[in-house]
Amino acid sequence: MATMLTQQISSSIPIRNADLELFSYEQFPLTEETRATHIRLVYPCTQPLESSQFSYSLELKVVLLDKSLKYEALSYTWGEPRSDFPITLNGRKFYITPSLGTALLYACRGRTTPIWIDQICINQKSDEEKNAQLPLMSNIYSGAAEVRIWLGEAADGSDELMDALANAGRKGRECGIETLLNRENFLRLNRWTGGVDQNDLPRRRPFLDLCQEVIPPINIDSFKAWFSRPWFHRVWTVQEFALAATPSFVCGDKSVPVDDVKYAWIVYAKSPPSMRGVGPSPVLTEEPMPMTPTPERLARQRDLLRLRKEWYARLMSLNELMFMDPLRP
Repeated sequence: MATMLTQQISSSIPIRNADLELFSYEQFPLTEETRATHIRLVYPCTQPLESSQFSYSLELKVVLLDKSLKYEALSYTWGEPRSDFPITLNGRKFYITPSLGTALLYACRGRTTPIWIDQICINQKSDEEKNAQLPLMSNIYSGAAEVRIWLGEAADGSDELMDALANAGRKGRECGIETLLNRENFLRLNRWTGGVDQNDLPRRRPFLDLCQEVIPPINIDSFKAWFSRPWFHRVWTVQEFALAATPSFVCGDKSVPVDDVKYAWIVYAKSPPSMRGVGPSPVLTEEPMPMTPTPERLARQRDLLRLRKEWYARLMSLNELMFMDPLRP
């Protein structure tokens, strides 16, 4: 589905759009006086598209960055350095990276709130402008009503995983887990996850019961692949993630609040390994092998060896996932 939508948006760009004039930031300047106080925002185009325009049409405006400004921000990876994905920006031709083109299709589809996107809102060819705008990054991300974190298109079971994470996070929130995530209540968190003090908070339930409900649907390999996506290994994400007031992960058509992923990870990390799809190691021999093994016994032994190999692979994946601990930074 994800690939089909990307192909549709690419194939819908007519060749005659090459006749459009190139966009110029000179039409929307950030002067020496305004670079430290103003930013540009991307707005959905409210004007009907002309037949000669690209099907992706946006508007860029210069606005004062203050507390009354209502906008969102996009956090993503640039991907390949080539900028050859065409859009229409204020009625003119503009090129962005394919990664951002896909992000606009999914993460920004149907949005009516203006959004800040570094690749478009900052003139990337002006070192003076970049040097003046970079110090504003902390204010931009902390002041956004929502930071949408684009991880990429759906793959490796990400749709099912995000549904499972959203459910685990929601159930954890219902148990009051967020009230335990501070210095004063950390010992209470450990007592609850350790099976002690099950009912000392509103809506509290035994931790093991919570794990039995929400952990089995979380696939180890999908979880590891999800956390291996490039966004989790960018330096800038530390700032963008930490400063965002209400961040959410977007992957394909799915979206899940970052807090729900955080709660899901805490429950997952403290749950018994047997609930994470690993289980006990298969026994290689149920009884001593006879001197002259039968075909049935040999087939059974081969099945046990296969099961043990699969079990070991799941165990290794689980160990790799736990060592990642991607939300800690």
